[in-house]
Amino acid sequence: MRSTRRVVRLDMRHLYPQPDGTYEVRAPDYDYEALGPQHVLEPLTVSALKAYLPKRPTPAAGEHAVILGQGGRPIVSRYPNMLIRQMAATHPLLADRRPPVIADVVAHTGFFWDTPPAS
Repeated sequence: MRSTRRVVRLDMRHLYPQPDGTYEVRAPDYDYEALGPQHVLEPLTVSALKAYLPKRPTPAAGEHAVILGQGGRPIVSRYPNMLIRQMAATHPLLADRRPPVIADVVAHTGFFWDTPPAS
C-alpha cells in the first residue's frame, strides 16, 4: 500500500513539466516525510495527469496535493483502494480474489493503451 500512499500525497509543487511533454516528479518518501527520488512519469500516467489537471477541484487554502476530493482537500489512500475493490467486485474472476485487488496491484500490472483483439 505504500505506492498508493505516495500517489495521494503527491504535491503540485513537485511536478515538473518537461519540454518533451513528459513530467518529472519528486515522490514523497513515506518513511521519512521527505522528498524521495525523482522519477519521469510513464506516458499513460502523463496522459491521465493532463486529462485530470484541467478538471482538478479548486484547492482549499494552502493545499497543494495533486489529487483532491470534494472541498479541495486531499484524498486518503484508502479511497483509491475502495474504488478499485468496487470495480473488481463487478468481475467474476476478481470479485473473490484473496488478497483483494487494490490500487497498488493495478499500478504494478503494466496496463497498455491498446485494446486486445476480440477473441
